Amino acid sequence: MEDYTSDQNYVGFCWNELQTAYTASTRFYHNLSHLENMFVDLDEVKEHISYFDAVAFAMFYHDIVYDAAQQDNEYQSAVLFKERIGQTSFSEIDKVFRMIEETKFHGLSEDNDTNFLMDIDLAILGQSLETYKRYYQNIRKEYQIYPDEMYQIGRTQVLNKMLEAGDLFKTDYFKAKYEEQAKENILLELSKFS
Repeated sequence: MEDYTSDQNYVGFCWNELQTAYTASTRFYHNLSHLENMFVDLDEVKEHISYFDAVAFAMFYHDIVYDAAQQDNEYQSAVLFKERIGQTSFSEIDKVFRMIEETKFHGLSEDNDTNFLMDIDLAILGQSLETYKRYYQNIRKEYQIYPDEMYQIGRTQVLNKMLEAGDLFKTDYFKAKYEEQAKENILLELSKFS
């Protein structure tokens, strides 16, 4: 943000808002560790990114609004991004707004930066089995407002939809790195529900 505003108080306000959101007591996976892991993956592919700051802003804001009982978290996150960063000189507000919204469905985009964002957001799927187990256990905690049967139906639908879509990852880099392990992990989680 400091490249787009000289108002240090505003920079601090925005960071504190992000930090508060991502450290909420209801966050077991969608927290600061998730952001940190995303930035590690982003650093690995930075030479493939056309507009680094746009991807970085999208990463910071894509889960700032996260309520397991709501269906429009991505849109609300994009709106909050636009409100906050719209007060700076950053010029790609609309691009980042669309990127954040696209994290709802993780579809293939015509925009390469968006595809990298989607893959980085889903990189957890291709981690070691132990890491993946912690991930899905933490997702369950975030959805603890739902009884087991209801959660299992919803989670099964989400995972099957991912598998039916074909490739989980959109970029060659992340396909090669995570695709095979991600599918194994998803199938293992699905087996827990049968």
